[in-house]
Amino acid sequence: MIVKTVKFKNLDMNAVKRFLEQHPETQLFSAKCFHGEKHVLHCVNECLKAFASDENIAKTKQVEFLLFLTGTRQIKKALQKATPEEQSIFTAWGKHAARDFEELRKQFSITIKPLPRVGKEEQLRAIERSSLFKLSS
Repeated sequence: MIVKTVKFKNLDMNAVKRFLEQHPETQLFSAKCFHGEKHVLHCVNECLKAFASDENIAKTKQVEFLLFLTGTRQIKKALQKATPEEQSIFTAWGKHAARDFEELRKQFSITIKPLPRVGKEEQLRAIERSSLFKLSS
């Protein structure tokens, strides 16, 4: 799995949408929703489990991931909260994660930045919120 902070020179949401459609095991989301790499990993795992057990809410893994990430069952709210911004978090899972990240770098003018620092308590609260999301279904 890859988790990187990326800063877009010119964020084109239509181009981002096309990229995500072509790379179904990736997601770009607002850095405001980032609560640590362990939280992202937890959300990816929960998303994959939901699809494996046919308990997913969303039609795509990308959107299901955002539901866990934001801790909401409402797709519209999750999309609003996590909308990519000039500085966003990119994550890719699956066997093509490295290739998907290289394609992102080729298609967009981006700078790689350090991941935001997150305290242990904040990360644990976010993981707990994601876990409670699953229990509320």
